[in-house]
Amino acid sequence: MEMKPKYNHQQNVKQANKIFKQVDFDALGASIAALMTTSSTAYGSDCLMCTGIVKSFLERKGLSPEWVIGEVAWRVDGKDDGAVVSHTVNTLPSTVHIPEVEGVKAGIFHAWLKLNPVWYLDITTFQLAKKMEILDMHDNRATPVSWRPEFLIFKESDISTFKEVQQSYDSGVFWYKKGAAFVSDPDTVTQRQEALIDSEDVDMLEFMYSQCIKGNEMAVIGPSGSYKMKSNKAV
Repeated sequence: MEMKPKYNHQQNVKQANKIFKQVDFDALGASIAALMTTSSTAYGSDCLMCTGIVKSFLERKGLSPEWVIGEVAWRVDGKDDGAVVSHTVNTLPSTVHIPEVEGVKAGIFHAWLKLNPVWYLDITTFQLAKKMEILDMHDNRATPVSWRPEFLIFKESDISTFKEVQQSYDSGVFWYKKGAAFVSDPDTVTQRQEALIDSEDVDMLEFMYSQCIKGNEMAVIGPSGSYKMKSNKAV
């Protein structure tokens, strides 16, 4: 199926930076990638924590982002049939085992933010390669990931259907749908997560962001690894 990506990252970032003048989204993307890569103990499956920290950061900047909980799929390579990362019930059998991580039952869902009636932000896509690595461990594959933007800032018109993501011959095609079959009360999920957000993590994100804006090179070292940032782009 010939399904060209609708999403133009550079164009959307340029437009969003004009609308949300308080935020440099490239700098934010580089900063949260550095923070989570070096500090997260659940890297690749920590969308709630990652999104919660960024939500608090944006609120400090004067924005009023809202949680969105739902199902997603990303086409991360156009040449490999299996190069789709998804959090959805569409591909699951009728019997599903939902694992527990540190005593907390995990759900098959994803979290992102609604910035205003038009714009959405998924700040977690820098983890797409890790997500595919986790899938490949179970499938004994080595799936290519040629598309892994640090973040997505998008409108409804940028979203493709789940079938289009599955069948596309181009990477960069994605599907987002609000609502998840395994989350009966998303408000409770997000409220619990917000209660767990450590203000020191938000402070650290602000510090990294400020250094990124200034163009300062930074080597970030944490309990989960190291990361290098230069200017407003992580390398």
